[in-house]
Amino acid sequence: MFIFLLLSIQVGGFEEGKAFEIFILYPLCGLILYALYLSMRFWIPFIKFKKIMDPKTLIASYKVYNNVDNLKIETITGQKVIFWRKIINIKKVKTHLVISLLDNSTYIIPESQFDDETAINDFVQSVKNGIIKTRGTLSVSIFLRPPYLLGLICFIPLLGLIVGIVLVLFGIFHYRDKLLVLIGCLGVIFTIGYYKYTFPDSERDKQFAKISQMQLNSLIKDIEYYKLQNGNYPNKLEQLQNSNSMVIIYDPLQSKNGKSSKYNYILVGDRYKLFSSGIDGIANTKDDISPEVEDISKVGLIK
Repeated sequence: MFIFLLLSIQVGGFEEGKAFEIFILYPLCGLILYALYLSMRFWIPFIKFKKIMDPKTLIASYKVYNNVDNLKIETITGQKVIFWRKIINIKKVKTHLVISLLDNSTYIIPESQFDDETAINDFVQSVKNGIIKTRGTLSVSIFLRPPYLLGLICFIPLLGLIVGIVLVLFGIFHYRDKLLVLIGCLGVIFTIGYYKYTFPDSERDKQFAKISQMQLNSLIKDIEYYKLQNGNYPNKLEQLQNSNSMVIIYDPLQSKNGKSSKYNYILVGDRYKLFSSGIDGIANTKDDISPEVEDISKVGLIK
C-alpha cells in the first residue's frame, strides 16, 4: 500500500501546479482503496453467510450422487454436475453442508438428507478425496480463482494500463470470467482518462516543441561542422548521418501525430533555411520553430 501511495505521488508530480492532487487527492484515493480492500475481508464473508443461512435460499430436497469424476446434485429445480476441480471446499455450517465453488456459487445440503452422522462424515471425506485426486491438495491456488484484487493496481496510472490489458486477456482466454474482463477494461479506460486529463494536448505540444527547439540548436552545429569538413553545406539532411549516425534529423513535434517528418531544410545558394513546422504542422506559419543562434552572421542560416 505504501508503494501505491508513492507511485501516485510520483506520477502526479509530472505536472506542475497540481499540489492539491499530488499531496492530498492521490494519497487520499489510495487510502480509500486500501480501506475498501480491508473491509472486503469482513463484509463479503458476512453477506455470503447471511445468504447461505437465509431459509428462502435453502432447497429442502436434495439427491447427491458421488461419482468418480464429479459430484452430481439433483434438486427440485434441476440437475447439476460439479467437477472436483471446481470445488473450493466443503464444510459444516450449523445443520447444513456448504459446498463452495470457484464461480462463487454455493450449494447448501441439509444434514437431514443423510441417514446419520457417519453418512455425513463419509460424504464430506469423499468430496475431499475427489478434490485431492484432481488438484493434489485441498488448498486452492491463487491462480484457480480470478485475481479480482489486482484490479486495484489499475488505479495506478500507466502501470494500470498494463495490468488492465493483462486482466482482459486472462479473463477472456484463461478464466473466461466477464467480471475480470470488465475490471481490466476499466483499468485501461482509467489510465487513458487520467493522462487525457493530466496532460492535455496543449501541454504535450509545448513539451514536444521544447524538444524540437533543443534538437534544432544542435542540428545547426552539425550542419556548420559538415561545411568545415566538406567545404559546402549538405544538399539534404540525410548527408549529415553519413559521417555521424547519431545526428537527429526527424522532428518529434510532427512524429507525435504519427507522421515521420524531417526538419525543414532548404539549401539556398551557399546558405540554408532550417526550421520545424511547429505545432500546427504547417510550414511557413507563425508557430514555426527556428534554431536559436547568438550571432547569425557567423553561420549560413537564413531566418
